[in-house]
Amino acid sequence: MRAGDAGADALVEQMATATHQGDRRIYVDALAAAGGMTALLAVTYGLIESDRFPHLSAWWTWGAFGISFAVSTLVVRRRYRA
Repeated sequence: MRAGDAGADALVEQMATATHQGDRRIYVDALAAAGGMTALLAVTYGLIESDRFPHLSAWWTWGAFGISFAVSTLVVRRRYRA
């Protein structure tokens, strides 16, 4: 098992076992924000890729989504806890 697979499995397990409705809301809001940030980043990079920047593998999108999800989870959790 690769390290990335273990992290993804742990994340899915954590989301599936979250019994508190507030936790589910935090994760759903964080997933929505991460999806939006990733889409915006992908479209922006796609528009400038041919002119100035090299072509990137699709795996960079997955990594960007993971980082966006982590950041948005922290922000959303702070928003609901405050």
